[in-house]
Amino acid sequence: MIATALPPYPSTRARTALSPSQLAILTAKIAHTLQDTLSLPTDRLSTPTTISFLASYARDAAHQALDTLLWDGSTPATSSTSRETRTVHARALQLAERLAPIGMLDILLLFDLSIAYTTHPKRLRALLSAAFLSSAPLLHELRNSAVHAFTAVLSPSTGLYSLRKFTHSLLCFLRVCPPEAIRVFAHSKDFHIALARTYDTGLAAVVQSYGGLRLPPNDARLERPLDEWERIFLETKVALIDTFHLLLKMLLLDLARAAGTARAAESEHVFGIVFALFDLPAPAPAPSSLPTPFLNRPLLVDFQHAYDLSRLFSDALSSTAADDARLGALVASLGIQNDSGRGPGALKLLLGSGVPAGIDARGNRRPTTNTTSFPGEIASSSGLGAGPSIDSVVDAQVSEVLSILPDHAPDYVRALFRRSEYSTVERVVEALLEGTAPPSEMLGATEPREEFEYTRDRRNVFDAEEIDLSRVHIGKKRCMAIFVSG
Repeated sequence: MIATALPPYPSTRARTALSPSQLAILTAKIAHTLQDTLSLPTDRLSTPTTISFLASYARDAAHQALDTLLWDGSTPATSSTSRETRTVHARALQLAERLAPIGMLDILLLFDLSIAYTTHPKRLRALLSAAFLSSAPLLHELRNSAVHAFTAVLSPSTGLYSLRKFTHSLLCFLRVCPPEAIRVFAHSKDFHIALARTYDTGLAAVVQSYGGLRLPPNDARLERPLDEWERIFLETKVALIDTFHLLLKMLLLDLARAAGTARAAESEHVFGIVFALFDLPAPAPAPSSLPTPFLNRPLLVDFQHAYDLSRLFSDALSSTAADDARLGALVASLGIQNDSGRGPGALKLLLGSGVPAGIDARGNRRPTTNTTSFPGEIASSSGLGAGPSIDSVVDAQVSEVLSILPDHAPDYVRALFRRSEYSTVERVVEALLEGTAPPSEMLGATEPREEFEYTRDRRNVFDAEEIDLSRVHIGKKRCMAIFVSG
């Protein structure tokens, strides 16, 4: 089979120059060409044109996601895009999943994919694991160049909007990296120091340049709309804490698993990083302002406030090392500094639009059954309000699938969602596109029952009575009118 070669994906500027009809034709053609390309055997996928298309598409999708993050405060809504655009998006990810096991994806492309497909964490983890497993140079490139480049970007002089984009991108990447890739960042003391300096002094300078952050009184909500820069500032703070939590969790996990001389080396390394962060100059609060959580306190102090850093260290160390003098000094230092402020601090400005995930109304980490949650993730069982019914959620998912693949019967798609392995729109679309979805006779789907089947045979003493339709009233009616008419 001969498939049309995939050209580089047109840039946003080029696409905006097209008319709506031209853009629709182009997107449909790209979707069709992608389908033909995916039908090829794996050994014929690794062509320069295919890699060039995937890299250009991932770069464009990542840029759009970051722009939406800044101006809309969320990731792009797929429901607002056309069916063909969503099809291209889904098939591009399938193409990346086919190319990852044969070592055709570089670090920059993986970085863009993690941003563009941040709503597909499970598939991204599998993709990146396959990519690092199949290509040894990836880890070498990450260790020798990428970490240094990321450290350079984490500079106190970086602007707020650029910093928000970068911290979100970095967190998207690290959340789906395999453990060996996370360790490269976790073992870099320079990277931790750059992270803390950005959190401590870089963002403090941002607040001062904007004239300061005005917090409402204690136990009071914000009475004014939250400024755009305030939201971005606080979300950047949360992203930095999330990143530090992910890296520290990897370090403490390695420490808990180590034994003998390896344990001593891991302990020395972890304590070396933490005490290096303690030695950094603390952010200077503005005149007449007190140290406030998540506003003008050091990263370690706010992390202790949200995650109880001293407890994490105690849990990672065995009973034989729990009396380490460094642990006692760490606990004492954190306790003294954390006494400078209680409650959510500056994060209460975000309470009106949703508490930052993992952090409750007091500024502490929410206890959840998911031990891998982060402050930036909202637990689905938080109980903040009643969500939509299950039926309405499934109906919405079915509609989204049919907008992409309209040739399938709604009952068949709904039956797929009832199976645990097809619980998301992405999984159903992927199964239907690849032809791996089970046939309808295997789903155990039953035909919809006729309306009133269960109540058709019910009888009572009023069945023989005729209803005077002139006296039937629909809706509310005044009580006196009812008595008069009766």
